[in-house]
Amino acid sequence: MPEVILSFHDVHKDYLSHSSEWWSKSPLIKAVQGFDLDVEEGDSWGVVGESGCGKSTLAKMVMGLEKPTQGKIHFQSHELLNHLSENRTSFYRSVQMVYQHPTASLNPRQTVGQIFQYQIQRMGIDDDEHHSRIREVLENVHLSEEILDRYPHEFSGGQAQRVCIARALLSKPKLLVLDEPVSALDVSVQAEILKLLDKMRKELGLTYLFISHDLAVVEQICSKTVVMYAGKIVESGPTKKIFKNHKHPYTKLLLESVPVIGKPMDSGNKVSVEPIPEDGCPFYPRCSHATESCLELPFLYHTLVSWFSSVEVFLMCFTQNAFFHFKHSDLFFQFLASFISFLQLFFVTSFHIRAFYLNIRVIVITHLFTFFLKSRYMIH
Repeated sequence: MPEVILSFHDVHKDYLSHSSEWWSKSPLIKAVQGFDLDVEEGDSWGVVGESGCGKSTLAKMVMGLEKPTQGKIHFQSHELLNHLSENRTSFYRSVQMVYQHPTASLNPRQTVGQIFQYQIQRMGIDDDEHHSRIREVLENVHLSEEILDRYPHEFSGGQAQRVCIARALLSKPKLLVLDEPVSALDVSVQAEILKLLDKMRKELGLTYLFISHDLAVVEQICSKTVVMYAGKIVESGPTKKIFKNHKHPYTKLLLESVPVIGKPMDSGNKVSVEPIPEDGCPFYPRCSHATESCLELPFLYHTLVSWFSSVEVFLMCFTQNAFFHFKHSDLFFQFLASFISFLQLFFVTSFHIRAFYLNIRVIVITHLFTFFLKSRYMIH
């Protein structure tokens, strides 16, 4: 069974929206919410969705350019951020990224040979093998050594992207993060790059995390696909199964949006300008199957779960006299935390108070109350 090379566990990424008014509260932008995925070695996972769904944010977190607000990302069973802090060079030798705009990701003041030389030095590749390594990667992307003396502006878009792929391959990575690698190229050039990527994955045993908004491209290169909307996974599985037997209405909308010669575009009238709801299903304003329960069930479910959890811990505290003798302070504080969690969800559900600001108040009150109890009753 193939080894899991990259895994996401309940990954969230929030950004604070800065308002122009200093007195106003800045709402949170939830770029990624509860992302869970296991990428096995040799897999080619496609991440699709419209602009703003969190695809590029996900790629930045994999590369260590952004830190998750919540959750963990593991690479080869190691927590990604710890791996980066302990051995940054080792991590980037194993994980490389190919960007959307090839010319913009190459230094215009350096020749390709200088760009490759810098990459070799940064990755700690031995001087004895760097010439053979450069020849090898150029052969992989079907480029000659003559290009080493040329500057990025002297290449076409397809050639520049081949140079970027060759640079990424210099360190013999195990995982390639491809963020819209062919969206800026002509259709004929796209086909060449896609064939090249598919061939390299099979010959070199690479693993791809392929980010794109083009479903036709994902169908050609990826064996498995994740569909994202508003930072959440709405559907995932084998690419052929999702394309032929999709379950979510958003996946259907994406497939209907693919231009086909001779077929009228019917999906344009389904685009909504309404804001994404904070509660319930984020696709609610655009879904033809939406009902009122789509806005109520998720928060109601979590509220009930939190309530029963607090009642359960309360009974444990009561039966063991934790309230009266404080012999089991851990149980008492567990009850306190679960009960406060219930109150938080109740208020957020009932009055739509933003969880971010409520969390701050709850944390401060909990710490003050804990300090009081420990000082008053000498609880350790």
